[in-house]
Amino acid sequence: MTELYIARIDELLDEKTRQRYLPTVSKTRQEKVRRRRSAAGQAASLGAGMLLRWALYQRNIFEDETVTDEWGKPWVKACPSLYMSLSHSGDYVVCALGDQPLGVDIQKVGPVRESVLQKCYDEGERRILQQAQGQDKERLFAWIWAQKESYMKAVGKGLAIPMRAFRICYSQMTIDSDTVWVLRTWSPPGHELAFCGAELPQELERVSWNEYESIC
Repeated sequence: MTELYIARIDELLDEKTRQRYLPTVSKTRQEKVRRRRSAAGQAASLGAGMLLRWALYQRNIFEDETVTDEWGKPWVKACPSLYMSLSHSGDYVVCALGDQPLGVDIQKVGPVRESVLQKCYDEGERRILQQAQGQDKERLFAWIWAQKESYMKAVGKGLAIPMRAFRICYSQMTIDSDTVWVLRTWSPPGHELAFCGAELPQELERVSWNEYESIC
């Protein structure tokens, strides 16, 4: 079974709120939060840790400490057979858990970065973007990027796979020449969210921090 969760980080921008929730996440996550300089960065990092703890709790796993492998892919220390993926951008954090390989990524919609477009998007993806205008182009840029990131996370080899080495099949929602993976996307306001895996989640579950209070 695969689960996918999303939560907003607005409440966590308040320092007192962050300090209240900080002890609820793993020691490793606490250190990551403290290393962030901005309130937004700390809120995003803390929110990711909280959402992971919530997702694990739903599976009756009560330890949220994580480790990384040689490629930098994170794993839950208490359950190494469980696949996990985290992402945060803009107003949201997302977390995916499953029994098969997976990856999730969320991107805030913003200006198209031409340098990234030339370096990371293949010819077919660039051609599709050239046909779009204004906000549609910005949304499409984030939409493709989130899918590419989710695929790389699912494969689990980091930047060993060049971003231009594969193509998102726009009409079929698949990875060109790689039929193992399936894709699904959502569009939270102002953002693009993508999931890639061997098995799709049944739904995108929205979590509030009021709900989180029940496991604190």
